[in-house]
Amino acid sequence: MQPSVSILSTKKISTSLQESLRASQIQCTDKDFISIDFNAVDLKNVDLHETILITSKNVVKSLIQSDQISILKNKTIYGVGSSIPELLADHHISVKQTFNNALALGKFIVVQRISAVTFLCGNKSRPELPELLDQNNIEIQKIELYTTVLTPHQLEANFDALLFFCPSAVESYLTHHSITNEKIICIGQTTASAVRPYSQNIILADHHKVSSVIHKTIELFQTS
Repeated sequence: MQPSVSILSTKKISTSLQESLRASQIQCTDKDFISIDFNAVDLKNVDLHETILITSKNVVKSLIQSDQISILKNKTIYGVGSSIPELLADHHISVKQTFNNALALGKFIVVQRISAVTFLCGNKSRPELPELLDQNNIEIQKIELYTTVLTPHQLEANFDALLFFCPSAVESYLTHHSITNEKIICIGQTTASAVRPYSQNIILADHHKVSSVIHKTIELFQTS
C-alpha cells in the first residue's frame, strides 16, 4: 500500500470526492479560504448589451438567488469553463461558446470585432479581460454581482499538495502561509497565474471543474 499523502483543498469538497481521495490513500484537509456575498443589484431595468460575458458561476448563482436569471434570455452569452452552461441549462438559457480562461474569451471578442459587451463579474475579477477589451476600444459595461471575502485559516500541518480553485483563495492562503515545495494543482490558467510568482510546481486540471482538480490530484500521486 502506498504511504498516505496529505493535501489541502482551499475549498470544501463533497463527501464522494473525499471518499475517492481516501480510496487512493490521500488524506485531504478541506477549508473554504473564501466566502461569497451576493450584491443587491437590480438589473431588471438596466439596458444590458446584446453580448454578455460571464467568467464565474457565482454570477449565475447571484442571478438565480435574486430571481433575475431571466435577464439573460435572448442574450448572446460567452463564458469560461463548463459549470456556467450547466447552471444556465437548468433555466433553459444557452451559452453560445465557452473558453478555458478569461484571456482566451477576450481575444475571441476582439477577433469577432464585437463593439460592446456587458461583463457580469465579482469585485475581485482578474483585470486581463477588461484591460484587453479596453485596449481594443470595445465598450465594457461592468456590473459586479457578488463580493469575494477572504477567509484565511492558519494551519500547522505540512502538506504534499495544495489545491486552488480561484486567485482569491491563493491570496487568502498566503495571508498566513508561504508556498514552498508543495505540488500545486489549479483549476485553470487564471488561478495558476496567481500562483506563478510563488511556485513553478503547478499542475492544471484537465477541465474547469472541482471534480477535475480532485481527479488530477489522484492521477498525480498514483503515478509519482
